[in-house]
Order: sequence, then C-alpha cells, then structure tokens
Amino acid sequence: MEYLNSLGLVSSKSQLIHLGWVTNWELGIIARVNARVTHAPTSNMKLATAGHFPMRELMDMGVIVTLGTDGPASNNSLDMFREMKMAVLLQRHSYWDVSIKALHAFKAATINGYRLLGLNGGCVGSGCVADLVLLDLGSPRLQPIRVIIFYLTLFIPQMALTWIW
Repeated sequence: MEYLNSLGLVSSKSQLIHLGWVTNWELGIIARVNARVTHAPTSNMKLATAGHFPMRELMDMGVIVTLGTDGPASNNSLDMFREMKMAVLLQRHSYWDVSIKALHAFKAATINGYRLLGLNGGCVGSGCVADLVLLDLGSPRLQPIRVIIFYLTLFIPQMALTWIW
C-alpha cells in the first residue's frame, strides 16, 4: 500500500480488496485519500491469507467498507448472504469481541456497495437504485423472526428467498 501510494496509485478512485496485511499508517493513507475498500472474507479464508482485514478500524476512520466474494475461483460461491455472515463471524473471531454487528455487514453489502460505485441506491426510495429481495416470512426456517437484519446477515437460508431482483 505504501509503495502504491508513493507511485500515486492510491486515490479516491481506488477500490482496495483484501487488505489482510495492511499496516496502521497505511490505513491512514487509505482514509486520507478517501479510497474505498472491499472485504472478501470467504476468499481470504479459502486462500489462507492469514492476514486480518481491519474492518472496525477502517469504519472508525470513515472509510467506505464494502463486501465482495472475489469470484467463484477463490470462493466457490457468489452468495452475498453467506458473505455477510462470514464477514461478521470472521471479524468477531479476529477481534475476540462482538463489536462488528450484523448491521455493519448488511450496510457493507448494500448501501456501501452503491456508494462505492457512486450511485444513489441500496435503499427503497424515490430516485434510488435498489435490488429487492423477497423473503417467505412464513417459512419455518425463519421462525421466530425477532430482528430482521440479524436474520438476513447471520441466518437466512437460501430456500427462504422467494425472489431476487
């Protein structure tokens, strides 16, 4: 990261992925130039990078954190629901605490993805671009529903998805 920055290659147009071995001072570079970052937790685990994506530190610095799968070659799936769950669990495992919540992963997978692309979206509203997911809330697999964001990120089984637009 430091070397790429010295070449002028790290900017607000940069999307930095993985960041498993990034240093604290390099996090400062990322925040200062307003670069975007993408966490690909399943890919990191499959590839055994042994690094740690500093999600909490980046969010605390105001950096836009998104989620990605890194593609089927290094993940075997493009399932963003699974990726949200893996992001929360891996972050909690790495930090030894539960400060990374389901809502953080949900925002990284939705609203922040649109922000990365410079689009007004990730929400349902006038003038917003949005992907919609319909769930069968009557499904026994989703019972009892208490906190919907928690279920969407940590629990949702694929068979409960009715439609994805």
